Amino acid sequence: MEADPRQGIDAARLIRHVYDAVACGIIVRDGGGTLVHANDAALRMFGATRDQIVGQPLLGGVARFREDGTPLTRDDLVSVRALREKRAIRGEVTRVVRADGTDVWLLGEAVPVMGADGEPALIVTSFMDVTAERRAQAERHEAEARLRAAVATSPVMLFVLDRDGRFLLSEGGALKRLGLAPGEAIGRSAIEMYANVPAIVWSIERALEGEAVKTKVDLGGVAFDVDYAPLRDAKGETYSVVGLAVDVTERSRAERHLKTVHAVTRVIAGASRHRDVRQEILRTLGESFRWDAAVFWRVDAARNVMHVRETWQSDGADLDAWFAACRSRELRKGEGLPGRVWASATSAWISDVSVEPGFTRAQAATDARLHTVLCFPIRHGDRVFAAIEFWSREVRREVDHDLFAVLEAVADQIGGFVARRTVQLQLQASEARLRGIIDSALDAVVTLDETGRITEWSPGAQTLFGWTREEAMGHRLTENIIPERYRGRHEAALARFLATGERTILGRRIEIEAQHRDGHELPVELTVSATRSEGGWVFSAFIRDIADRKRMEDDLRSSEARFRLLAENSTDLITRLDPDGRRLYVSPAARTILGYEPDELLGTRVEDFVHPDDAADALTALRAVAADGGARRFTLRMRRKDGTFVWLELATRAVRDVEGAIVEIQSSSRDVTERVRAEEALAHQALHDSLTGLPNRALLQDRVEQALLAARRHGTSLALLFADLDRFKEVNDTFGHPMGDDLLREVAVRLRMAVRAADTVARLGGDEFAILLPQITDVREAMDVCERIRASLATPVVIGSDTLFVEASVGIALSPDHGNDVDTLMRHADVAMYVAKRADTDCAVYEPGADRYSPTVIELASDLRHSIERGELALHFQPIVDMRSRQVVAVEALCRWRHPERGMVPATEFIALAEESGFIRQLGLWTLAEALRQRAHLWPEEGRRGDVAVNMSLRNLRSAELPAVIDNLLRTWNVPPSALRIEVTETSAMADVERTLATLTQLHEMGVAISIDDFGTGYSSLAYLHRMPVDQLKIDRSFILDLEENANSQAIVGSTIVLAHSLGLKAVAEGVETAQAYKRLAALGCDLAQGNYFGAPLPPGELAPALRGSPWSLA
Repeated sequence: MEADPRQGIDAARLIRHVYDAVACGIIVRDGGGTLVHANDAALRMFGATRDQIVGQPLLGGVARFREDGTPLTRDDLVSVRALREKRAIRGEVTRVVRADGTDVWLLGEAVPVMGADGEPALIVTSFMDVTAERRAQAERHEAEARLRAAVATSPVMLFVLDRDGRFLLSEGGALKRLGLAPGEAIGRSAIEMYANVPAIVWSIERALEGEAVKTKVDLGGVAFDVDYAPLRDAKGETYSVVGLAVDVTERSRAERHLKTVHAVTRVIAGASRHRDVRQEILRTLGESFRWDAAVFWRVDAARNVMHVRETWQSDGADLDAWFAACRSRELRKGEGLPGRVWASATSAWISDVSVEPGFTRAQAATDARLHTVLCFPIRHGDRVFAAIEFWSREVRREVDHDLFAVLEAVADQIGGFVARRTVQLQLQASEARLRGIIDSALDAVVTLDETGRITEWSPGAQTLFGWTREEAMGHRLTENIIPERYRGRHEAALARFLATGERTILGRRIEIEAQHRDGHELPVELTVSATRSEGGWVFSAFIRDIADRKRMEDDLRSSEARFRLLAENSTDLITRLDPDGRRLYVSPAARTILGYEPDELLGTRVEDFVHPDDAADALTALRAVAADGGARRFTLRMRRKDGTFVWLELATRAVRDVEGAIVEIQSSSRDVTERVRAEEALAHQALHDSLTGLPNRALLQDRVEQALLAARRHGTSLALLFADLDRFKEVNDTFGHPMGDDLLREVAVRLRMAVRAADTVARLGGDEFAILLPQITDVREAMDVCERIRASLATPVVIGSDTLFVEASVGIALSPDHGNDVDTLMRHADVAMYVAKRADTDCAVYEPGADRYSPTVIELASDLRHSIERGELALHFQPIVDMRSRQVVAVEALCRWRHPERGMVPATEFIALAEESGFIRQLGLWTLAEALRQRAHLWPEEGRRGDVAVNMSLRNLRSAELPAVIDNLLRTWNVPPSALRIEVTETSAMADVERTLATLTQLHEMGVAISIDDFGTGYSSLAYLHRMPVDQLKIDRSFILDLEENANSQAIVGSTIVLAHSLGLKAVAEGVETAQAYKRLAALGCDLAQGNYFGAPLPPGELAPALRGSPWSLA
């Protein structure tokens, strides 16, 4: 544009007015580069005045910067460049920092106005203020940068898929967890990349179909929550999918950890026993962190060792052998991995124990295929209570820091629980001791609250006053035991104490009258103490019945010293022991019984004071109580302080804590010296013949047993001689029993004189004697003794005015030639004696050919003796049917023997062998015990429990211990006595009537039913039968088998049924094989029947199923 000089100043002024009116900033330079004009808008933009601009080559006081932040010089200005380059410069953005420190963004362009000479006459520069736009753009860029940075560092992946499922965008920090770099997936198909993850493929397909989808996936151990959102065009068609995948692995792990911690907390809060907590903690932690096994090692502070208290294994791990190896060990502090953790109170991690130097259980762990182990301590404060091992069959090289974090969170909880439970168990043990003392005290112990109501009532109180604990609890004392005339004084004294604290009777021992439940009064000695508790005052009263003492005072008032002595000696010695036998408490009775002050005995061991001959048995008994908790009663000699010994009878019982562990032993001791001496005298009588004073059969058997042991030990021989007097019965019949007794006493004297002092002469009964010769060289020595016996009896025996001649037949058996056990040796000596008697010779040595038992039978008898311990015996059960109800009401237990080589041995054969060999007693007891044990399995349905019948032999019936044995078995297997039927053959019942009657009477009084078996085959007396406590008569099978063909059998069976009913007994028929026999017996009125018609004898597991399919229902 060229200037028109004709316009002059007026044109220039007009232009300036125009410039000032526009909103954009305008600055004009002349051709020499000097600033000649700036409009108002430019002045505002640069924060300057016209004076600061006009006439200047450059506006001072401001700084100019490019978009990238580099400063601009004068030569870089758009106006200067336009002047220099003689062209318009457009679109340059400049940041201007004004003099006041504020800044502004300007978009400028410069246009040259050319003069006539072709050179720029003016440069007009215009500026637009773009500050707002630039700041908005900067904020957008900053927000985008923050978003990208956030996405890049966050555990998320932002992605966009096209309609074919290919990635258009993939950003975010989660890409690294998937092994991808930003943008690496662009253009790839997500469906192909994750074809093996059905959840991803399904979700993408749903999203491309226009459905918003939320899903959870796990990619290589990384968990994601993924949202898919479809993008639609104007037509509503999906053209893309936007997705956001959030890495929730840490959150899931944290949730799992928190869940584990909460689970452990719930276990601790909800469990009442240590074992419940241990089991649940091992299971919870083991399953949460995928371990295969866990072992809980508990510290035994008393013994300073740790041992296994609990184990856990994952399903199918099969680690019982490994756990057994751990349980077999006890570790001291610092020993083994658990011991080191105990000592250091810090956790330990071993990646592979098979290569760990010095790991003592490495081989056992390798055998169990266990490799990695983590062991951490359970502690509370500075004390370590336990250590827990977690084992994995996988070799875990990386330390499981997550598990460590959880363990840190739960270890203190577990330790606190263990500490609290330990204190609680100690308190409960203390209470148990107190309860044991109260319950075992002979005195009555009563506690009251401050209202006078009963809060505790001991067994002694129940015995003394007649009120049960349930009846007494909660009632006022004045309602129960205080006579009416004293009740007002009692109430007043209680009120005074509560109001003023006056202790009229507290702490004193007073004698008063008390009242029994039945109304009679009795003298008692009372001691009352008061204790303050949170609920108020608690009063404890110790009340002793002194009626006997008062009577003695009346009778012996003149001898007070003697009375005191009797009173002091009537108190038992009460002792508390720890499980190792150390005395924890000794009652004052120690002064009178042992001569010691109680304090002198504290901390000592019982065995240190026991007679050496009794120490082993006493220690065994105490250890048995400490081991199984059963009560024991035994006698021993204990040394007094003066060195003498006193016989004490000890009654011991174990005290357990709430978990069943034995924490101490309580014993009560009584001086039984006089009783023991009397028992020793009785024992001598029990082992010696009362007529001759010689050892009896029992003592002889014991001495033979001891001699056999010594002979085996020293490699020597012994001889046993049986001597039977010839024609002794004639002496009894001719001269009477007194004369026979005198003859036996004389023979006993002569036999003792004929042998050595070390030999034993015994009387076996009647006219039978036995001589034991220990340590002989050969049979000749035994023959010499036999000759001396003959010579000693050769001299006639003169009794009064009568002269008797006596001879003896002697049998000899040697060990080891003729037997190595007592029974065999005695039987062979008996065989030899009868050979001598039959051969009419003085003496005979045992020869196997003379024995009616063949080697095969002897071998079978020997096998039979070991059949129980070898598990070869079994019981079969045959049903017994009530003929009226047609129901099975009982079963008979029948013994079966499966020989390992000979197979099933017939019962008739081995029962007879047992009778002859003496094994029948053990066989009967085993059958009884096994039948009672298996009774519950015979009637598996609830409420169905029939009777069990068991045969007992004559040897069993002759045992005085049989009732006690049966009572113990009934209690052991929780069988009511009425459910047991003892079957006794008619012959056995009549063989030893008085002893059998005594035994059967005891059993009957216990509630056990009695049956006479095989009735009709013996010679029973109706008089005796009427006396016997019999419930049933079992008709022998021989009469039942030919019942239909034999009229005599019918008559016998009918008569027996009538006889049974007339005696108030039930008739039982055994051997019922046919329906005809069953019908005939029913017509005759038989009550019960047994036989193959109802069912053959079967093993217990087969009996109930067989009966369910039969016409005979279970009762």
